[in-house]
Amino acid sequence: MKLIYLSTAWVTGILLGFELELHPALLAIGLLPLPLLFLSKYTKPIVLTSLCLLAFFGGSLYAQSSLPEESADHLSFYNNSGTLTIQGIVSDDPDVRENNTRLRLSGIEIDTGDGWRAVGGDALVFVQRYPQYSYGDIMQIKGGLDTPPQLEDFDYADYLSHEGIYATVFYPQIAGCHQRAGLPAATVALLLQEQPGRIPCRRSCPSRRLRWRKA
Repeated sequence: MKLIYLSTAWVTGILLGFELELHPALLAIGLLPLPLLFLSKYTKPIVLTSLCLLAFFGGSLYAQSSLPEESADHLSFYNNSGTLTIQGIVSDDPDVRENNTRLRLSGIEIDTGDGWRAVGGDALVFVQRYPQYSYGDIMQIKGGLDTPPQLEDFDYADYLSHEGIYATVFYPQIAGCHQRAGLPAATVALLLQEQPGRIPCRRSCPSRRLRWRKA
């Protein structure tokens, strides 16, 4: 029974932590019942109450720490802010569906207008099935970063965030595609760092051959 109380307090705290931002100092509330140990013979209920409070506020703080940082260094900061130019690496095998292909873009940099800024977090990019893309491709796209939608019976945003994905991009313009399939991701990352903002479009992407250059 005690374990049920503690588990309930922990889960309730987590749910609250996703909705409200609580100060870490509130964790000390869990210690408030302890002085009653010297004034009462009901030591077990007092200790259990203290532990439940600690579990509740601890769960809340844990939930808050797992949320993405809302800063200019995190991808989610730019969600729902209009058309942007971003570049990154296809870091997983493309997920080919009947009507589209889904690409996981990592190592993302965003053109802020004053230069390229590296940000944390990955994006899930929806593109047409053709031309085909591969793991390791370096891509530059122009489109809107959207917060993953809340579906009727499924928290899609929460699901993706646990996978490290914090934005979706639907059918962006492919401004550049440098196919590097087969190279280790670490090697591709170095190539991207060496030439930020310069991604040539290869002949292997015929429908995307744009005369694009760094603005």
